[in-house]
Amino acid sequence: MIKLSLKNVSISILILFTIFTIIIFSNLFILNRESQCLQSYVEHQTLINSIRKPTRTITNVNHDGNHLAILIPFRERFNQLLQFIPHINSFLNRQNISHEFFVINQIDNYRFNRGALINIGFQLAQNSCTYIVMHDVDLLPLNDQLSYGFPARGPFHVSSPDLHPKYHYETYVGGILLMTNEHFKLVNGFSTNYFGWGLEDDEFYARLKEANLQIYRPENIKTNQSNTFIHIHDQNIYKRDTAKLFNQKEITRRRDRQTGLNTTKFNLLTIYNMTIENIEFRIFNVAIYCNVDRTPWCLKPSSSSSSSIKFKKQQQPKNRR
Repeated sequence: MIKLSLKNVSISILILFTIFTIIIFSNLFILNRESQCLQSYVEHQTLINSIRKPTRTITNVNHDGNHLAILIPFRERFNQLLQFIPHINSFLNRQNISHEFFVINQIDNYRFNRGALINIGFQLAQNSCTYIVMHDVDLLPLNDQLSYGFPARGPFHVSSPDLHPKYHYETYVGGILLMTNEHFKLVNGFSTNYFGWGLEDDEFYARLKEANLQIYRPENIKTNQSNTFIHIHDQNIYKRDTAKLFNQKEITRRRDRQTGLNTTKFNLLTIYNMTIENIEFRIFNVAIYCNVDRTPWCLKPSSSSSSSIKFKKQQQPKNRR
């Protein structure tokens, strides 16, 4: 009996030792994972904060203390960018607008997400600007009466329905929209549920109205829908992704109260300092985050077998100033 008891005690001690060892190693593993996440977050924030003093593409500087960040949500539109940068730079210089370009280039395998890219652009630009313009790369203003000045009273929709060559419904706020940093943060930026083309600006309109922000638009413009802008989108070359997958149509018709500027996750991979016709600008290569269980329509129809993107470690851009 004594031998049996001693054997049982030995087995019990061994079991307790094994459990204790497992608990210790589990805690060490959790601490290591948390440390890696914290390190990744610190590296990410350090890289974002280092963009505080950018190379500015300014030839004329205004004296009101305001500085405009041009946020360009972007993917595979380099032919349009070649036209956009010189045109907008000249347009803004004629208005004596202090400005710089932020080309936010989505290079992951998910469907295009304009709202998320604008949120990312704001996060990258907010330390060096007082206001932003969300600007489609394929829409160029032709009339110098269109002001890009500081929108102190409220959001200023440059490409209003009365002037836009294609979209004429009253609640339209896409194309070119100016906002102060404070107002963009007030509405928590854009929803990030909108993968593919369309509707993210309609949901953004609802955010503006809920925040009681009055939307201002150009007045007394001497041009019309045919000659105020040039729309350089060629649908034969750049086909829009209008597919509605899974329950996307149902979800994206609702006001989104779960995602926005404060939930936007991304990985900043590289920054390129570029010039077009001696005009300096930067391209920020980013990979956005998608919760595939929550928004499965972020996956491209041809790559539905891919459930996630493996992010690479952030690289410090060699030529950043």
